[in-house]
Amino acid sequence: MTMWRRDEQLRNRVQEKKHWCMLGNTDDTYIKCWSAYIDDMLSSNHVSDAAVYDTQGTLLATSRETFGLLQQELEHLLRGLRDSKYAYDNGICVNGRRYRVHLADGRCGIMGKQGMPATGCSVGKTATLVIVATHSETMQPEVCNEVVMCLRDFLVCKDL
Repeated sequence: MTMWRRDEQLRNRVQEKKHWCMLGNTDDTYIKCWSAYIDDMLSSNHVSDAAVYDTQGTLLATSRETFGLLQQELEHLLRGLRDSKYAYDNGICVNGRRYRVHLADGRCGIMGKQGMPATGCSVGKTATLVIVATHSETMQPEVCNEVVMCLRDFLVCKDL
């Protein structure tokens, strides 16, 4: 698949999606716009790009139109989140880039690295959401992962 075609697919997915999430049964009480969570992650200065998906593959928000996961990448990522051995053996792919898995707990998180100096990604999963973030070589991988996991923990507390 050409990069242009991939970018076009991602752009189309971004334009189709809703950007609000309603809390469980709390009568029209909304938490932040999904894009506000992306902005919060980017403001840490240790996340270069980020996206939030539901576990069915619906893109809820992304930091830019050309950043995101194709359906196959999301399915592979979800399998790696369930099975850490699979993640370690196969690595993960985010936004068309393959990452070697550095840490995976087989339940709710994965950290991946690529190259030296290392760029990387962090992934956090709740019952209904997948949070994906990447960092550049000048950013701290541990801080990127902490940002993702703190958001994940917050959303878990909101039953999302």
